[in-house]
Amino acid sequence: MRTLSGIIVVGLGFSAAPANAAPETPTAAHRAADAASDHGLLVSRAETLRAGEVALSLYQLLVPGLSAGLTDRLELSGLYLMWPEENPTFWALQAKYAFVRTENATVSARVNVSSLGDDDGCADCDANSLVRTARAELAADLRVGTGPGAAGLHGALGITRTGSNDSVSVHVDPGVGAIVEFAADVALSEHWSLLTEVRAPTNAVSADELPLDEPVAGVGVRLYGQHLALDAGVFVPLAATIEGAPSEPWRAPRVPFVPWFTLTGRFSVLPGGE
Repeated sequence: MRTLSGIIVVGLGFSAAPANAAPETPTAAHRAADAASDHGLLVSRAETLRAGEVALSLYQLLVPGLSAGLTDRLELSGLYLMWPEENPTFWALQAKYAFVRTENATVSARVNVSSLGDDDGCADCDANSLVRTARAELAADLRVGTGPGAAGLHGALGITRTGSNDSVSVHVDPGVGAIVEFAADVALSEHWSLLTEVRAPTNAVSADELPLDEPVAGVGVRLYGQHLALDAGVFVPLAATIEGAPSEPWRAPRVPFVPWFTLTGRFSVLPGGE
């Protein structure tokens, strides 16, 4: 039984490093050990996939995302969700380039665009909702230690441009705004970590009581290995404490929290890759 369980563990990528392995830097160790090292619960990190790596993520176990490391510093990723029947679609694209990487830090530039809605409209949609957002961000990760007790900090600052057409069901703060991200993680063991993050865009996007792109704070845990990672957490909309103005009654009431789950699988397409 112990032999069988060992085979399963190694197959999932939850394998320990060889005893004679050379010491790794905090940045390199995190990239190698965590299949989801390039993203947190919700926000993207400054770190990228390694050259030749491909990662498939299922956000909320429903929204598929694909990322690819074109080089050791350049990563491209995308999300796409076609809602059933008459609901609008959602897609997002991001390019991330790590122009600084040291033993303990990674700094990258990110550019992403996203769209929520349907240009052609749908039979039962409240107006032909269409929201498009473009962002340019500077992100940094700082990592300390390896193995249990290792910790990381993430921060990002960017500018956004959000536009939309008239819509009853989707509410948008259009124009140019800013976005700030902060996140932290700590390894509780070789394969478990605790994550927390805050994401605060000034251009809010909401649908009825559900915050689609509003200030949120989250906390969760990650079970991770070299090839698989599973996140489970909860996000609390920070706008929940904001009373709705007469012109914006949709700001209250808000959902008290949003459960969050993500499954990520990572593999290398290069010969000899892990």
